[in-house]
Amino acid sequence: MVEQNNQVVDIYLIRHGKTLDNIRKVSSGGDTDPELLIEGIESSKKLRGIYNALLEKEKIKNPQIVTTNLLRTKETAAAIINSNKFIIDDGFSERKSGKWVGVLTERLYNEFKEFKDYKMPGDSENIAQHKERIAPVLNKWIEKAREQPVFIVSHAGSIRRVAELLTGDGKVEIENSSICRARSIDGGKTWEINQLTLENGEIKESPLKRKATNIQTSRLEDILKDNKGSFSLDEKKNGQFVFTITPARPGIHSEAGHPYKSESLYIGKLADDLGKLLISENYINSRAVKKDDKSVSVTLTPMQAEILTEFAKYKNIEIPQTNREYSTHTRF
Repeated sequence: MVEQNNQVVDIYLIRHGKTLDNIRKVSSGGDTDPELLIEGIESSKKLRGIYNALLEKEKIKNPQIVTTNLLRTKETAAAIINSNKFIIDDGFSERKSGKWVGVLTERLYNEFKEFKDYKMPGDSENIAQHKERIAPVLNKWIEKAREQPVFIVSHAGSIRRVAELLTGDGKVEIENSSICRARSIDGGKTWEINQLTLENGEIKESPLKRKATNIQTSRLEDILKDNKGSFSLDEKKNGQFVFTITPARPGIHSEAGHPYKSESLYIGKLADDLGKLLISENYINSRAVKKDDKSVSVTLTPMQAEILTEFAKYKNIEIPQTNREYSTHTRF
């Protein structure tokens, strides 16, 4: 990056409002284009107060508004500035999730990085490739920001890559419909990023929160290894698959060091974990997860079954499969 001493450079980073994929917590990469929910539009409109306060306080006369060429960012920008006059730069688009976009859950994809270093099927990017793509685009807009501050409306992953490129730390929480400021007071040598809020007409700054990991959340790898020999994947005549786990000794399982007190407690937690890992955060609406006193079964689409099977192969875990003769269209 070009450096000019004693110059203040500001870049404002805005994440788009909520989409249905955000609610379901499934991958919504740069290769899918959901629109904002009404909730997402309304929460984005609330950023207009911060935007207008910044224009007044910082005396910004000709703001440069940049978005990616996706509905969720363009709708967010339009809600904030009440106009469609913005610049499209797809260099800041979210990283590509490949074939499994919109189906792979964030919990399996991102939270514990269970698919870390795995190349997703199709035209996908890993974090390193995403960062490499964003770096030259960021440098271009830093140069433009020397003339007037730049507002970039993009995505959570893209903002984390920017944070890492500027500060060396991208492990931060980026909420929907949020705005933060990356500021350098030494011409680009060092940067500080703070989230902005508006309180009684005044702009308040606070450090970005660290990306949290829920210690009560089970990993799919641990579930499969703990229940080795106690599960199967059965293909049905209708093309769907049923993944069933019948734990042999549920009493031995623990979460955060606390053993489950009963078999029913373990079965209930297992059903919830599998639903959120394999279906989505609101898996209950799908009625795909069933449990009884001894087992849990999850009905999967062919793509969900493919994700489960490929994950098991990646972790060197065998999942017995039955009735594959029904399938003429699924290959995994």
